[in-house]
Amino acid sequence: MDGATEKGGSEGSFVKAARPVKTRASRVRIAMVSLAVVLGVGVYVFIDQRGHIPPLPRVVLPAAAQDEALAQLISRTKGFTPDAHDLRLVDALKSLCRVESNSAARGDATGELAEHISAFSKLATDRAEQNRARYLLLGDHLAVAFHTSLASVLAEIRSRGGGDTADVKGLDGMDQVLALGGGFLNRAINRGVITSDGRLDAPRIGPQVVFRVRWRHFAELQLDLGLTSVDRQAYLDFIIAYANPDAMSRRLKAVWALKQLNPTYDAVLARAVVMHQAGENERARETLQTAVKDGYARDVSSFVRALEP
Repeated sequence: MDGATEKGGSEGSFVKAARPVKTRASRVRIAMVSLAVVLGVGVYVFIDQRGHIPPLPRVVLPAAAQDEALAQLISRTKGFTPDAHDLRLVDALKSLCRVESNSAARGDATGELAEHISAFSKLATDRAEQNRARYLLLGDHLAVAFHTSLASVLAEIRSRGGGDTADVKGLDGMDQVLALGGGFLNRAINRGVITSDGRLDAPRIGPQVVFRVRWRHFAELQLDLGLTSVDRQAYLDFIIAYANPDAMSRRLKAVWALKQLNPTYDAVLARAVVMHQAGENERARETLQTAVKDGYARDVSSFVRALEP
């Protein structure tokens, strides 16, 4: 016999005495809770039967590796002083970025923007043909300035407790971010690269690597020229996660390239999510089913169900 029986008679009498009296109100509450549980289970079962779309896999770059890549960039540009040819190119870039920033804020593309891109690309190509090493060094120099200014802007957003990231005028470093990045900040906010509390939802070296790749693109150079493996991974992750969903081919190429650099990256899941985001559910489903047949170990049955018509 347990202690309850010894103290208060039979075990049955203890249970009976301990049972609360159910009033009408308590019965109603119990009924409502029971209904909520049933409905909740029903909704869960329904969602589970329909499946769910998993998040897009992201690359994880150790902070130490990013610090080292950034330190190499800063060291390489230390003591660099732009000459007259460099300054002419910088002025042209700032002119382009000013038009691009205004265009991004309005949400349109103008003939003026196309003219500035064409004009700057010609200057950049000519300069790279004359002295490619100096052209790349100037780009790295500007990338450091862009990184520093953007970090200052994000730190100020965080210090004021987040809020409306669209209201960033007057922040320390903002002029430089717009002068060198053009429409980058506006697009980064709209696409969730920069969150409302001033965080960067990407490797922290990502923006300056994007700047450097764009610098090479203007001069029609190999895009990953001079980039480290960590740089390339940060850039590819950025393209996969934040390029327009309709740019499926570009994003899939980035997935393949990232897998070559980082064998741990889940390229199968990434390809399927990218296809789904582009509206290609049938291709996404076939990709998953083929991968499973070939030994892909991840359980994607719920994802496959979600892709069914």
